[in-house]
Amino acid sequence: SFFKNIVICFIYSYLLVHYTIYPVFMFAKICLVLFYFFNPQNGLIKDKYFSFYFEDSFYIVENDSIFSTKNGQHYEGMPHDIQWTDFSFNSVNMEEHVLLISDGGGLVYRFKDNKIQRLDKSFNHRNKYGSFDFEYQKKVFSYAGYGLFTNSSNLTYYQRDSKQWFDFLYHPDSEFPKGRRLPIGQIFDSTLYIGGGMFESANQNLALEIIYLGDFWKLDLTTHKWTYLGEGNFGSTFAPENL
Repeated sequence: SFFKNIVICFIYSYLLVHYTIYPVFMFAKICLVLFYFFNPQNGLIKDKYFSFYFEDSFYIVENDSIFSTKNGQHYEGMPHDIQWTDFSFNSVNMEEHVLLISDGGGLVYRFKDNKIQRLDKSFNHRNKYGSFDFEYQKKVFSYAGYGLFTNSSNLTYYQRDSKQWFDFLYHPDSEFPKGRRLPIGQIFDSTLYIGGGMFESANQNLALEIIYLGDFWKLDLTTHKWTYLGEGNFGSTFAPENL
């Protein structure tokens, strides 16, 4: 059925983009291991680097250098002059470059021609941790996420001209999904499909417990209307500790 195919597509995309045990993730892991093995003097320091892939290369960004490899064994290093405050970034591959988005939202850097450049005039929002970031019509979007004690259900996009982020407004007659973080996501034509994720809620003992969601929705990016698709019984299957 259509719904079954969408769910399968979500699962594959989630594994591939978030926690995938398939080629991209495995290539990244192998590259990191080999980087440490072949460059022990440059041993990676926890929370002092981030990585991404673009076209046929894998990149590791450290405090003052960028390393690239095509096979995980031979690395090319180049300096950069960015003063990082932290190394938590999500990458969104565009047609000719990569956009690096701070994990909590707000900061936007562009990686192009082996150079990193700050683009935005914003700040570290710290309210989009665990968001689903994607490209649509040459713009970068960020759906959901956690921060400031709230699980978000909003969709934001980065405007290149103003160099700021804006809300993508939902149609007032449209019911929309519950706030969450770490959702499954997939963009297809002009439709965003999302599902799953998690949020915290107080139980009967007034202790916070994690609630794993199994609902699936689609958002028409031309009409701004959400449509509920159905429910999946995945429980905590996609919890980070189980992957």
